[in-house]
Amino acid sequence: MAVSKSDLSAITEQNLQKTIRSYKRAIRNGDIHFTPKLFEIYAQNGMNDEVFALSQATYGLALYFIKKKDMEKGIALLEYTSSLCGDLKSMLILFDHYALNRLRKDDPKFLKLRDNMYKLASHYQAMAEINTDKEIRFQFYDKAIELYYRIAILGSNDAIYKLAQCYEHSSTPQYDTALELYELASMRDHLGALYRLSEIYSENIQYVRPINCIALANKLYESAQFYQKIPGLENRAHVKKLYELAARFGHVEAREQLFFLNIENQIFLSLSLADTKQETSLTKVDARTEESKSANPKPIYTEDKTSKGKENQFPNTMAINRFGVLSNANKPNFEIPCRPLEINISQLGC
Repeated sequence: MAVSKSDLSAITEQNLQKTIRSYKRAIRNGDIHFTPKLFEIYAQNGMNDEVFALSQATYGLALYFIKKKDMEKGIALLEYTSSLCGDLKSMLILFDHYALNRLRKDDPKFLKLRDNMYKLASHYQAMAEINTDKEIRFQFYDKAIELYYRIAILGSNDAIYKLAQCYEHSSTPQYDTALELYELASMRDHLGALYRLSEIYSENIQYVRPINCIALANKLYESAQFYQKIPGLENRAHVKKLYELAARFGHVEAREQLFFLNIENQIFLSLSLADTKQETSLTKVDARTEESKSANPKPIYTEDKTSKGKENQFPNTMAINRFGVLSNANKPNFEIPCRPLEINISQLGC
């Protein structure tokens, strides 16, 4: 007797529900190793509501085990909810637990947690940037700050830079803290922080200490020298912009390098234009030759003795401009009530 498709799907659904009930029973009895299997079943069958409910229940069960001093099971459940569900509360508690127990920063558990936290923080920051509702936007920024702050403690330059951005645009903007974080990230060679700090200093130059301007100019020049050694169009564009910013803050050697860079750029540009014109003329000559050949076709099986043994008289004329031209972007209207700064990085523990 053949089984119909509807009966087969009913049997499959019954087996699925039976498996789910058995896994739940095992978890209630304290066998937490069935938790990731239950998460996997819910995810594979598109049960998003069940995934969320299970993550909340697992988080509560983890807190229960922690209160009962059963740290092994509690931490294991928090690891499940943080890695499988991306639960914010689980990540924060787990990070604090790792830090208090002096787990090494290069430990695989710590690295996995850091990567998951950074992904979640980036998601919150992106949601805050595209959300038009102020309350929701600020809630996303606050959540991102909680995550970025802990990652920054581990010494991540990207996290320090992102944390500064969140402080700059949060519900209660902390411009002084954001500025200190931008300075810290720029001194640790973060390119985005260097650009943002240059914008802030340029717009508020009357409030900035000369020593800070000198330090920024030197760092911009060093970064330009570093990127100049790396081939690639994108890096050449960064080199030009970094030299321009360093020269704007009075770096003499940056002005000289920018002068020579512009001359070199003009030479290569003129050479590429000349080669393009030559290539165009060659294309026209080839087109005329093809027309003459079609007008006077050669007989089949005859050999052209005049062209035999001669080499091609035209070298390869393809030339590529290796330098990008970077246009000045419109600066954002950003006014910071700057004060004379004394960089204090002790709060990050870096």
